[in-house]
Amino acid sequence: MTLGNTLTPFEFTAPADAYATGDISIEFAQPDTHQSYIIIYKIEVVYENTGSEPVATAPADPVIARTGSSTSDYMTADEDIVISTETEGATIYYTMDAADATTPKDPKTSDERTEYTAPITVTKSVKIRAVAFKDEQYSNVVERTFYMYKNPQLVFEGNADDATVQVGYVGIPVAVSNPYNVGPLSWSSDDETIATVDADGTVHALKEGQTNINFYFDGDDAYLEMGGRLKLYVEAATEEPTFTEGNYTFTWDTSRTEGGEGFYNFGSSYVDTNTLTATLNEVNWTANLAGDNRAAYTANNGQAFGAATTGCSHVELLTDGLSGQITEVKVKAKKGSSSADLSNAALKVSVNGEAYLNGTATEVPLTADFVEYSFKPAATPQEGTIKIEVNQTSDTKVVLYFKSIAVNYRIEETGISAPTASVAAGSYDEAQSVELSADEGATIYFTTDGADPKTSATAQEYTAAIAITETTTLKAIAKQGDKYSTVAEFKYIIRKDAELSFEKSEITIDYSDSYYQGVWLNNPHNVSPITYTSSDESVVKLDGYADLWPIAPGEATITATFAGNEEYKPATASYKVTIKALEPLIAPTVSPAGGTFEGPVEVTITAGSDWGTRALTIWYSTTAANVEEMESDPTIWWPEGNDYTVNSKTITISESCTLIVETRGYNSLVSEPVIATFTITPASGIAEQPSFNTQHPSSDTYYDLQGRPVSKVSKGGVYITNGKKVFIK
Repeated sequence: MTLGNTLTPFEFTAPADAYATGDISIEFAQPDTHQSYIIIYKIEVVYENTGSEPVATAPADPVIARTGSSTSDYMTADEDIVISTETEGATIYYTMDAADATTPKDPKTSDERTEYTAPITVTKSVKIRAVAFKDEQYSNVVERTFYMYKNPQLVFEGNADDATVQVGYVGIPVAVSNPYNVGPLSWSSDDETIATVDADGTVHALKEGQTNINFYFDGDDAYLEMGGRLKLYVEAATEEPTFTEGNYTFTWDTSRTEGGEGFYNFGSSYVDTNTLTATLNEVNWTANLAGDNRAAYTANNGQAFGAATTGCSHVELLTDGLSGQITEVKVKAKKGSSSADLSNAALKVSVNGEAYLNGTATEVPLTADFVEYSFKPAATPQEGTIKIEVNQTSDTKVVLYFKSIAVNYRIEETGISAPTASVAAGSYDEAQSVELSADEGATIYFTTDGADPKTSATAQEYTAAIAITETTTLKAIAKQGDKYSTVAEFKYIIRKDAELSFEKSEITIDYSDSYYQGVWLNNPHNVSPITYTSSDESVVKLDGYADLWPIAPGEATITATFAGNEEYKPATASYKVTIKALEPLIAPTVSPAGGTFEGPVEVTITAGSDWGTRALTIWYSTTAANVEEMESDPTIWWPEGNDYTVNSKTITISESCTLIVETRGYNSLVSEPVIATFTITPASGIAEQPSFNTQHPSSDTYYDLQGRPVSKVSKGGVYITNGKKVFIK
């Protein structure tokens, strides 16, 4: 059949009694030219069941309903939603999307579909799509959208509808109660010439008058939009104070072993205590802990409280060491990433007992990543104790980490002079008596624990000189009427005795080539650096470890010196060293001990009785002019194989010379030199030995006329023996 350009129904009927079974095929064909698209609007098939099995029918469409009696799609509180179908045994699948979703998920095919087994709690606007399934058949997809309009219950605290401030005021006159922490809130002022308002609700009062401070919440998928209005009266300032701004910062970025500051009780010296103190950038802080009390430094995360398996349920960092009105406290913190989602750790800050606000909230939940949180006063900045607090009341507790603290403050300039001290701040080696003075009529208050004397409970009224017997930070303030001066600070360092001492006052050591360990230095306070010196380096020198190197016999004093630092006075300690000379070696003997000879002569050098124990080598020379020359270029002999049972060396002297001999041993020991002069003069005649013949030679050593030794005389002739010429028959 030919298709037209309008929707036209076509009906195809099977011949009577010739109904077919199997696949249905609908085909369309177009010529190659002038092809166009084909629109199929509906396909309807009529069939009969000719078998004995019943035909499977689609289950009844599901019904999505509220558990209450209301049939409205609009809700004002969290409510359970139920889904049902009239088809017994059918399975229901559903999907959930945002109420305004344009392509909601299909509960027949979506990987995110959920099998319905129990009521669904709806807490925000949502689109629910459901389908019933049974016997391989799906019902139609049913869709219903619920719109949530809960009341966010935003209201100015105390249901206040007005507030009064003075010109120059900066702060939040009345905080907004936001029990469900909805946001963001937008702020506006009806008359910005009288007062402006920041994005966080901070008001800046500019001039006298009245304006309305408005907040507005635009609503979201769970809560209704809502606004509020505060009538603000701005009065003239009674007196415009001037302030000096200041700031304090501390970052945990260095370990304690490398000189860093922080709270530490971890490791082998762990002390289970819930109160720790530390000086952080010259300000005293206290940490009060509950739960796991371990405190340590970590390279990546700074100050840590608690352990990974137990956590710390409460951390409280306090200081009263900062003067002035605290305008902002910034804390960079996080909670441990392990099980972070199960911890409800939350941070809050107060000054002088007054809660400071992060935006409009008095506390903020910590995350597993470092965030710097800013807390500001709800109204007038406070003076006094700063408390930074983290609580986690959840069953799961994790480690709490702090990376940095920053405090901004301002000090009112009143014109009242700060107190002065009779002793300048600095380092002293003795206790000091300090007198304070101020303008006439002023009362002086002071502290010696580093706290602010204006607000601290430890402040005392000054009446007499203050004894400073140990390192102390003295703070003082002058008061006239209800006004105070700035805080004067005097840091006195009373240096202590380093208590250096050597374990021995003197030692005696043998003169040798070896190093000796020096006397142990008692250094109970581990002061450093220590330098060591010898009073006479021609007697003894020191190496880098203060060990002794004997140079020559004599006496010297070894001194350890500490130059002093802020905590300890300069100090010295000393001991005497005596370098004892060793006994010289026994001089060797020379045989013959010199003389005049008519030819080569054998000379035997014999070591003394200390051979092999103290004397180890024989030094000699037949060419040196003196002992010094011999010692610079000797012939050195020791027994082969170190067999010290052999104690002599025989040499042949064949021409006139001076023989110089010494024995040498360990530790540069040397004997007295032996000097023997040998003169070799040829004989004028030849002595005859009639009793000698070649068959019966004597025991003497013989040489030919060229001075060469003759091992065996086998024929007669002229020979040399014992320096004389002889004729052998």
